[in-house]
Amino acid sequence: MRIYLDTSSLIKLYHTESGTEELDGIFESNQVQEVFVSSLTKVEFNSALWKKVRTKDLIEIEALDLAITTDDLLNSLIEMEEIKNTSKP
Repeated sequence: MRIYLDTSSLIKLYHTESGTEELDGIFESNQVQEVFVSSLTKVEFNSALWKKVRTKDLIEIEALDLAITTDDLLNSLIEMEEIKNTSKP
């Protein structure tokens, strides 16, 4: 299965909130072979993390840790999508 994750879905993988259980269920009940994200996801993800800090859903050190932890993953996913888009006829 191929899956596209928007930023709000991606946040649910790292921070428990409404919809997290449903999203976990999708990954548990399917063989996800590819994950696609928008090129805007990295910026949106970091913005969402810091919004959670402002609303006190996360503490600053947790947001920073998540931003650092996910940085390479998001860069890889975005780079793979860009490569696929440039290789299309």
